[in-house]
Amino acid sequence: MTIKELMELLVADRGPILLITCIALTIIQIAPIKINPWGTIFSWFGRQLNKDVIKKIDVIEERLNTHIQVSEEIELRERRTNILDFSSSVLRGVNYHKEKFDFMIAECDSYEKYCTKNNIRNGVAEASIAEIRRIYQERLRNNDFLVDPASIRKG
Repeated sequence: MTIKELMELLVADRGPILLITCIALTIIQIAPIKINPWGTIFSWFGRQLNKDVIKKIDVIEERLNTHIQVSEEIELRERRTNILDFSSSVLRGVNYHKEKFDFMIAECDSYEKYCTKNNIRNGVAEASIAEIRRIYQERLRNNDFLVDPASIRKG
């Protein structure tokens, strides 16, 4: 609507009513009352103009949340499997470098944190983690981690 058309509308029969309404809405908006009629009107128009986009965003958001949840479940299963495999290996007597133990302790910490946050109980993994920590502490005390031959200086 151009300014000329707006002026013609104001001059027409309904002009005074429209003018009084605009002035009243502006006064209400300026008043210290927490009513903002212009903001409400513009918000309503914005929602009407964008309702298709909002629906699409809601669908995308739902799909993204589902994808994130599935991804977290896959990562959690992989982490649990790695912990159980490592525990099984060290209980059979396989010796690893300290760095591998450090990595697995961090994996255990992360797994336990996720389980605590999401109220997940898993006795098998908990027992395996306890054994990994016990063996780690024992090897720290005895200083009997696998030594990398490249780190030994020939002399």
